[in-house]
Amino acid sequence: MNKDWDYAKLSKLAKENGGPEALIEKLITASAKQASEISYVKGVDVGYTKGVKDALCVVFVLAGLSLLSYFLYKRYIKKLIKQIQDTHAGEIDALKQELIDGINDYDNSQK
Repeated sequence: MNKDWDYAKLSKLAKENGGPEALIEKLITASAKQASEISYVKGVDVGYTKGVKDALCVVFVLAGLSLLSYFLYKRYIKKLIKQIQDTHAGEIDALKQELIDGINDYDNSQK
């Protein structure tokens, strides 16, 4: 018989590791540990990437809302200042006309 055939190698490996049951337990434990490490690294990587994307999304949304609020505020202030200036200009024109009419009335009453 050839001692290099697969089943002979497996039998030798089982003897070196304390028998077939011990070998199977070691294989299961080692594969579970490796799978756990791989899934942990992948999970951390995926979780980190997702967390960073979510955080950046929130930051960009808040920055956009802040800029929008700022520009709307500036537009509102400009509109308010224009309204005040127009109101004062109208009042000044009315006061001028009132003074002119008053002076004309006084001059007409003196004649």
